[in-house]
Amino acid sequence: MEVTSCTSYDFNFNVQDIFNKYLVEGKSSDLRKFWMTTGLFPQEILIDLKKLTTVSEVRFTSHAVKKVRLEGSEARSATSFKVIAESEFKKNDKLQDESIRVSPGEKLYFLKVVLVSGYEDFASIHKLTIN
Repeated sequence: MEVTSCTSYDFNFNVQDIFNKYLVEGKSSDLRKFWMTTGLFPQEILIDLKKLTTVSEVRFTSHAVKKVRLEGSEARSATSFKVIAESEFKKNDKLQDESIRVSPGEKLYFLKVVLVSGYEDFASIHKLTIN
């Protein structure tokens, strides 16, 4: 799985860091590495799942994210998407730990994460897990 595009890019906040594949001090993730928006909404992240994958839940560790929409594509070319879930995250001064259930588990080649709005001008995703 890999991010194929996103609407916001900063060299210091690489979008690939949302998968948190780092090993720091024996921990399986490093929340000091994250992706940050550039201040406008909506923001989108397009993820190529590499094979037809059943998606039943997407878990987020984030900051200042308010509303999220998940869109999926069953097409191998990522040309048509449909909304598969939406959620509004609780406001939190610290990191948000939220999950969005997708039911009944969608079979997708591509997943688009749309940050529709945020609680602040900038929002960040520290970790994203697709189950």
